[in-house]
Amino acid sequence: QAGKSIADLVQDFHIKRSTIVRHLFDYLKSGAALSPERMLAESKLPPQLQEESLAAFDRLGSDFLTPVFEALRQKAGYDELHVMRLYYLSKKMLQKR
Repeated sequence: QAGKSIADLVQDFHIKRSTIVRHLFDYLKSGAALSPERMLAESKLPPQLQEESLAAFDRLGSDFLTPVFEALRQKAGYDELHVMRLYYLSKKMLQKR
């Protein structure tokens, strides 16, 4: 399903956005690469909150979302933090190559 957006996949397979994001996270953890730009384009957060979430991931790590959620004073929901974590990790992976 290369080239399709998360919204397209949700519609095609009649599954939740969170399910797609979870599968993308598993895919990324297996060592596969994702396009950071495409992951960022999937975020529904305003740019300022995107930047704040990335700074929080830098400070707190990306293993757990609750510390980031709390650091952002609950301004970003977990679904969006999952997407931002995909962006954060895919960008880090790309920088290591």
